[in-house]
Amino acid sequence: MELPLHLAVDHDGRTMTGGYILGSWKFTGLTEQGFFPYVFAGGGIVFNDLGLPTQGTRLNFSYQGGTGLQYLLRPGLALMAEYRYHHVSNAGTAEPNEPLNASKFLLGISVFF
Repeated sequence: MELPLHLAVDHDGRTMTGGYILGSWKFTGLTEQGFFPYVFAGGGIVFNDLGLPTQGTRLNFSYQGGTGLQYLLRPGLALMAEYRYHHVSNAGTAEPNEPLNASKFLLGISVFF
């Protein structure tokens, strides 16, 4: 389970904030080699104050999903590479409703407690 909080600020100081609940499933068949491929999906709400005319409301909904690979360096520490697809729209609650879609590639370090 992942509980991220996202904050985006444009050059005029307008913001987009949101939180999500993401669940993931790790494939454990490659654990002897230290590799953990995984898939994940989830969603949440986003408050958008970016002044986008294509979003009919400030309260939006978001979902995302993707896949990744972790390589265990030692217990509690792993390298990770991940792809995420991210969608934001108002789910038809207001007009207009042109979605924001993004693809993200992430590299990082995962720490487990």
